[in-house]
Amino acid sequence: MSRLGEIDRKLLLAVQADCQQSVQRLGEKVGLSPSACHRRLKALEEKGFILAYRATLSADKLGFSMQFFISVSLGSQSEKSFEEFEAAVKDVPEILECHLMAGQSDY
Repeated sequence: MSRLGEIDRKLLLAVQADCQQSVQRLGEKVGLSPSACHRRLKALEEKGFILAYRATLSADKLGFSMQFFISVSLGSQSEKSFEEFEAAVKDVPEILECHLMAGQSDY
């Protein structure tokens, strides 16, 4: 597991709060020049700390008046079962997120 310094932690928090900020603004928040900030962001991406940049969509604007959280328990907890379930979930556009969990439910 890679260790992160104080500046990298602050940078990750700032990006997580708003990933559309300019490197100029991010640099100001963490005390780096824009070029140094850009280099650090690229390094964090390459090391796998930043996997993707995403938009949070408005369910109301998209016509989804309700959101549901559903627990799912699989018949088997094998790697194959997990892969099959996750593949099936990806084919349902109404499912926006799916998380593997510990406890009574699998997802």
